[in-house]
Amino acid sequence: MVAMLKEFPEFHATFNLVPSLVSQLQEYARDEVREQAFELAFKPVERLSPAERGKLIEFSFQLNLKNLVNRFPGLRELYDKVHYRVYQHPEDAVEHLRAAVKLHEQVFGRRPRGVWPSEGGVSDQVLTWINHEFCLRGQEGWVSTPPS
Repeated sequence: MVAMLKEFPEFHATFNLVPSLVSQLQEYARDEVREQAFELAFKPVERLSPAERGKLIEFSFQLNLKNLVNRFPGLRELYDKVHYRVYQHPEDAVEHLRAAVKLHEQVFGRRPRGVWPSEGGVSDQVLTWINHEFCLRGQEGWVSTPPS
């Protein structure tokens, strides 16, 4: 879709090309796509290693909290245990931002001019990191987030 815009210069659109999407598109272009969740879901249970079982549980808990998880106390408790274990290191955000900037430079040949942190990923500390360490470096740029 991004390339198609060249044919319609009067049409203006914004595409949120997050690093994970760019990486996935590159893998599809190289025919290297292997969907781990799909492969694990159809692997016989007796052949799953403990690490694969954990990963399958992690994939399975990408659920709608409001409409599904919160309706069932047992499911909510299990979700909280799995979610806490997986996302307990907020300092990893710095490394994720560094990797995102590096990927952007490799693919697009320049540093990003803006950042759209993941939902719930904005704080004074994150904004400071973005401004001073990653993409803006004193230059005009932008940070966006959905309204809360």
